Amino acid sequence: MKHLFTLRYSTLIGLLIFFSKPNASAQLSGSSFKEAKDNGKGTIVINYVDTPHFIYKDKDGTLQGISVDLMKEFTDYVFNTRGIEIDIKFLEQDSDYAAMLHTVQNAKSGVFGVGSIIITDSLENRLSFSPPLLKSVAVLITNDTVEEVDEIYNLNRTFKGFTAYAVKHSANASRLEQMKKERFPGMKIQYLHNGSEVVKSVLENTKAFAYIDITYYIKAIKDKSPLKRHAIGDTTPEDIGIIMPKKSDWKPIMDHFFHLQHGYVHSVNYKKILSKHFGHAGMQFIGTPK
Repeated sequence: MKHLFTLRYSTLIGLLIFFSKPNASAQLSGSSFKEAKDNGKGTIVINYVDTPHFIYKDKDGTLQGISVDLMKEFTDYVFNTRGIEIDIKFLEQDSDYAAMLHTVQNAKSGVFGVGSIIITDSLENRLSFSPPLLKSVAVLITNDTVEEVDEIYNLNRTFKGFTAYAVKHSANASRLEQMKKERFPGMKIQYLHNGSEVVKSVLENTKAFAYIDITYYIKAIKDKSPLKRHAIGDTTPEDIGIIMPKKSDWKPIMDHFFHLQHGYVHSVNYKKILSKHFGHAGMQFIGTPK
């Protein structure tokens, strides 16, 4: 079941939230930037999969996260610089990352996807991206009962007979597929819908491993989950972005927002947003693009 929340943001208008069920079979559509500009108002639809720190519901069921605050800042920017009032509709995509990508790819203008979405060549062939909003790493994890891997060439020995878990169509799935091709031909990969399912599977299985985005690992640390991080497997920092349909006319204004002055990601407001959601301990694992 898809869930739709509508939030209206501007410097002059208070916050409005309501809940409804969208038509799952319809092509998703918001207002194009041209339509919003011509009418002085419009609606954008934000697709998401629940992702720690980026977009999630708190104990009261209220949407929180970096992506929520960032899109508020973006719509405030559109209002303050163009005089356009924007409603934001947040659509939860059945906890299915691949379905979220597919929905945004096939949507009309005015639709976005948010979360811990790594900018890859493969996805750039299908979707438009905002400028990078974060640099993040992926970490190699197992249940904490597993012997720590101290050299990458020991993976075959330590993980012999293990199952690898990955989110379908994610950068981490590509990572494991490449690993299987190059050095671990007998690897079994099981594909799941989202990062939370991957973490759960590794916690429940002493013969499992996975790459997960650092945001899931930071949450696991906070939750005191019995995961082991094999630091030898940490990736180099990768860019995270916001996705749009390939021909979205919102991309130029989104690019302009990110490139304001010395760059939005270096602003005081944005650093406050990151600190608010990652906390002091989590900030050590992430970086901002240059």
